[in-house]
Amino acid sequence: MKTYDTLQRLRFVLVISLLSMTANVWAAGTPAGTVVLNQVEVSYQVGSDPEGRYVENASHAFTVSELIQTNVTALEPQGIGTATPATNAVLSYQLTNTGNGDEPFLLTTQAGLQEQFTPTVTGLWVESNGVAGWQSDDTLYLPSSGGLPLSPDQSEVIYVVSDIPAEVEDEAQSDVALISTAATVGANTKKVGESLVSGGNNGIEAVIAQDNATHQDSSHYTVSTVKLDVAKTIVSVEDPYGGELSMPGSEVTYQIRVVASGSGVVNDFVIEDAVPESMTYKNNSLKMNGNDLSDDSDSDNANFDYLLNTAFFSSETISAPSVHEYTLTYIIE
Repeated sequence: MKTYDTLQRLRFVLVISLLSMTANVWAAGTPAGTVVLNQVEVSYQVGSDPEGRYVENASHAFTVSELIQTNVTALEPQGIGTATPATNAVLSYQLTNTGNGDEPFLLTTQAGLQEQFTPTVTGLWVESNGVAGWQSDDTLYLPSSGGLPLSPDQSEVIYVVSDIPAEVEDEAQSDVALISTAATVGANTKKVGESLVSGGNNGIEAVIAQDNATHQDSSHYTVSTVKLDVAKTIVSVEDPYGGELSMPGSEVTYQIRVVASGSGVVNDFVIEDAVPESMTYKNNSLKMNGNDLSDDSDSDNANFDYLLNTAFFSSETISAPSVHEYTLTYIIE
């Protein structure tokens, strides 16, 4: 039949394209509020007449919801040693917004588990002065601020600063957890997969990726009667023209100063000093307390590993109180 032949000659071409506001890829996922447009075009021909070609279009759009999610990571999972008593004992954490929308996060701590001594957390600080480690000119986190605002994928280093009580037994340990909770109203009452209808950015839906919109990680203080303080400084710069300018060819000598305070002994002491970028190691420049050390792995407990591009100093034990000064020289390329 003619009708059958006509149907047999129908040709359908189906074109489906996904059009969104941007083609970028984000580690935290497509940004919250992105409108995704899906269009379909159907073209077909009826009969043998080349003019008898028809096109039909349809489309659908939706808005990407906000995913509320955070990650807390202890930067010293092995913990740190501290004296007793002590002030300003610092544990470091990294806080990351792993969701896809802007979100403020409330920060709290839990210090000391059952049968552990309890440190007094005196403050939470946000790294802000560009110098690694806590300094008093970093930014103090204020609970009344409404939370620490983070964009998607943004990370901040958080310092938990504590005082350690007196007369704590040697080797006693206290765990300290840093807890991050999304500040969006109602998020802390939801379970994984539940949502807040208009709780996301600009009133879009927000989906909770963690129970109670909370994540935490822990590190710990361990009381020791021996405490090591380490400082690294530049003691001299000698440029190729006899001056002290930092230029290609200049020799920069660093000092690593280790102060062991208290009383007792530390074991398996190792310093690893990797060559900085844009510098090379000056052969046979290793010294300890002014005494020359060889680059080879031998009995003087120092060596330079040319494969790892790293200098090593070591000692089986270090007794407190004592001071040890190590120097080495790098050349600016």
